[in-house]
Amino acid sequence: MSAGACALDASLWDPYLEPCYGYSITIQENTVLRLGVDEDIRTYTVGGARVTGGKKRAILTGSVREGQRGGIRSTTLYIGDSVTDDVTGKFTLEDVTEPSTVNEERFSSHPVAYFCYEPNPSFRLNPEEFPNQPSK
Repeated sequence: MSAGACALDASLWDPYLEPCYGYSITIQENTVLRLGVDEDIRTYTVGGARVTGGKKRAILTGSVREGQRGGIRSTTLYIGDSVTDDVTGKFTLEDVTEPSTVNEERFSSHPVAYFCYEPNPSFRLNPEEFPNQPSK
């Protein structure tokens, strides 16, 4: 998982995508994205990231501990589709790359899904992974 403030990369720009007003997040299949701090940690996974019939898609799942609110049932997203976890925020699928095509410098044996993550303002993010957060 990597996170950073969204920046427009003209080589990846899709004129039909809304601008990202959050963080760019990459999630490789078979890895876990952990959001939050302390008792509020939530986990997200990606599966089924692939190109099917010329359309890029990924399945995002958000898990919570017993008794916690929020979470995302396994949801199939295509480029530009969004799903919102009421507690943590909104995830919009921006791109999918298949194995070994991440870039010339990195080999990936699993597909990677790229999201714009717009956090819920009341959700506490780990400041080490999400720098430059507005003060609360």
